[in-house]
Amino acid sequence: MKNRKLVWFLPLLLLVVAVVLVGCSQSNQQETDPHTTDVETVAIPQTGDETARVEPDTDGKTETENQPDSDTEADSEAGADTEIETAPHYEETTDAINGEGLEFTLNEDGASYSVTGIGACNTSDIVIPSTHEGLPVTAIGNGAFAWTYEITSIIIPEGVTSIGDSAFHYCKNLTSVVIPETVATLGKEAFSGCSQLVQIQLPKQITKIPSYAFYSCTSLESVVIHDGITSIADSAFSDCEALTSVHIPASVTEIGTWAFSGCLRLESITVDEQNQHYKSVDGNLCNKEGWLFIQYAIGKADTAFTVPDEVTMIDGGAFEKGRYLEHIHIPESVTTIFTVNTFSHCTNLQSITVDDGNPNYKSLDGNLYSKDGTVFIQYALGRQDPTFAVPTGVTTIEHGAFDGCTYLTEVFIPDGVRSIDGFAFCDCTGLVRISLPAGIESIASCTFNGCTSLQEVTLPSGLIQIGWFAFSHCENLTCITIPVSVTTIESDAFYMCTNLSVIDYEGTEAQWKNIDIQANDFTKYTIRYQGNSGGTVVPPVESETETESETESETENPDSVFETRTETVYVI
Repeated sequence: MKNRKLVWFLPLLLLVVAVVLVGCSQSNQQETDPHTTDVETVAIPQTGDETARVEPDTDGKTETENQPDSDTEADSEAGADTEIETAPHYEETTDAINGEGLEFTLNEDGASYSVTGIGACNTSDIVIPSTHEGLPVTAIGNGAFAWTYEITSIIIPEGVTSIGDSAFHYCKNLTSVVIPETVATLGKEAFSGCSQLVQIQLPKQITKIPSYAFYSCTSLESVVIHDGITSIADSAFSDCEALTSVHIPASVTEIGTWAFSGCLRLESITVDEQNQHYKSVDGNLCNKEGWLFIQYAIGKADTAFTVPDEVTMIDGGAFEKGRYLEHIHIPESVTTIFTVNTFSHCTNLQSITVDDGNPNYKSLDGNLYSKDGTVFIQYALGRQDPTFAVPTGVTTIEHGAFDGCTYLTEVFIPDGVRSIDGFAFCDCTGLVRISLPAGIESIASCTFNGCTSLQEVTLPSGLIQIGWFAFSHCENLTCITIPVSVTTIESDAFYMCTNLSVIDYEGTEAQWKNIDIQANDFTKYTIRYQGNSGGTVVPPVESETETESETESETENPDSVFETRTETVYVI
């Protein structure tokens, strides 16, 4: 009986065990099945896998951690909004979220990328990723973000070593830039025209500030030129109108021309006493020996200034836009004045006087001339006379001689004048008419740029060349006569002359076609050929794209044209 019960019981026991085992197997499969919808799983790298996991720390930074081994650690993180990232040198970091759509170009080394354009990125606050397609981002390319008005802030990641020429040129709404310490090279015009940029911190590795790097950053209030900077190039900080003070460290050995010109609120320039090349004299910048006067701090409210007796040379742009100055006295010791923009836009200047013993210069009625009277150097721009006659005996009108004069409506130029240099009448906003004498063969670049009231211009027979931007922004000029002697009209000679509609050419249509016309759109004007029998009128070409082209051209050019300046760097 016992054997029969045992035979019956053993199969039943085996059946129960089998049922239990099947149930456990199904349960385990359900818990580990990656397709179940109620449990989120993440692929865990195996030991020795080079892909690491990046977890945010409590400060919002990231650090690389090993994947937790136990189910308990994994369960404690379940449901948390944890970003799974990879090591920067293998996978792209989440910084790219804010810079999504940027354009990149593979560098020549084949192992790194440069950011080269805004691309399809549509955010105003850009965080450039540290990697792209698994390779490090090491550079911001030339012109990468130039003329991108939408950008308000940008963060450049660690690892970037260079910022190219014009990289952020005229990003006029850019207010904040973070530059990492890895950046060692800054390009020309890198931040020029960033008119909303308030402050900048230069990395310690940068040793040279290139030309026009921060030109016309009109809101820039502070910049630290750290010890280690050796060179500040031409116009590096010119027209930084909000800058109130500058300190030159001991390391600086080169300062270019116009480096701080036009800084309207600049009240003092100080120099480290250990600097072997430069010094500060009453808040103004001179070379160490004192013979070169480099920059007057034009934000000072003083109305009169006497150049120190030890000075023999005045650098270009030294007094440019000195709006408070009414009187400047030049001592006997000064033998050289670099006239490019030295006194331009000193709108309250009533007189420039010169010591009688000066061998090279003299003053006549408060204006500055060469000693022999043949070169007219500077008109006292604050005088409110409506007309002015250049004296007989003058043969040359210097660069920028009337630049920024707002009161003159007419200037009389005698026949003896043979040369009028660039920018001579630039921004003479009150000038209505002018007649150029016979003997003038060339109108230099930007000579009448910004003469917004100019209505009548007489060009002489014998004129050969009309220069680059010569009459740009002459908004009230409606008609001009071009003599048959002209052989060259340089680019944008009449740019933004919005009311110019008629050009009278004294030659024939065939002669007109032989003129070297460089990047000028004359299809918008009526051209009247006076040399043809009976005269021939060629009306402007009607084009829907004409207005669009002019608008686009205006957008692509800054409000003020970069002045052509000869670079002068003094190595003392």
